[in-house]
Amino acid sequence: MSNEVLIASADAPMTLKTAPINTDMSFTKRELHSSVHTETPNVGIALSQREIRRRRCSTTYLKILMKKMRLVTMLDGNAASLEHLIEQKCAPLPSYVINAQLACSSYFGAHNETAQLQFFATGQAKWTKQLAMMHIEQEPDAKELFIKIHGESHDKLMRSKLIDAAQSLGLSIPAITTQMLNSTWQHFLDGTYGVCTKDGSPGTIAKKQLLVTLLDSFIAKNPIASLNHDSSKSLGELVNALDDVEPAFAPHERQRSSRQRCINDVRARFLS
Repeated sequence: MSNEVLIASADAPMTLKTAPINTDMSFTKRELHSSVHTETPNVGIALSQREIRRRRCSTTYLKILMKKMRLVTMLDGNAASLEHLIEQKCAPLPSYVINAQLACSSYFGAHNETAQLQFFATGQAKWTKQLAMMHIEQEPDAKELFIKIHGESHDKLMRSKLIDAAQSLGLSIPAITTQMLNSTWQHFLDGTYGVCTKDGSPGTIAKKQLLVTLLDSFIAKNPIASLNHDSSKSLGELVNALDDVEPAFAPHERQRSSRQRCINDVRARFLS
């Protein structure tokens, strides 16, 4: 075992609550079916089709997440239970909170309103159900369950071909520390892993952490982009594995993300 350790979140710190923006998720239908302010209803539309497509593209990162209403529905409509688990630090906060300014115009005139949209990691439903099945309502018990699942996933990764690929590149396998697990748990509660993994589950988090730590180590040790065929294959396996668990990230976050650093840049520099 080396002196290297896993890092809790290679993408933190980050802003989880975005600045107020216009988002097509809540107003597109209204604006598509409303007219510009005119005496004749349904003549024209408030947004051009090009603008609507542009705004949809800018919010596609939210598609891998789950709106609060859908999450509550999956939990048998028990919104109070979800809020209780979040307040007790047993379940994560939303990964994105979007404050949207909504505006439309129609035959009846202009209308403006605001709305707050909360988006959770898709793994939140499974996690919350696990807590309910085990009657867990206190943070120490929830943290113990998280660490157990995270550890089992890490142990499984240690027996996978990914470790062979890493060792063939001369990379040291990082260790798990108590400090790292404590930090990981806090990031989990903050909703961070709904931003930087595809489902925010403990197992996915463990895989992301290991791969990002390995790839950051590779980048640091290889300032010159020169690899033989076998090394390129091993590096590609690590990059592809990380690609499987990381989302595309929001456009305003992508350049600072581990996806850019460990996937896009590595592919462009070493594997193109």
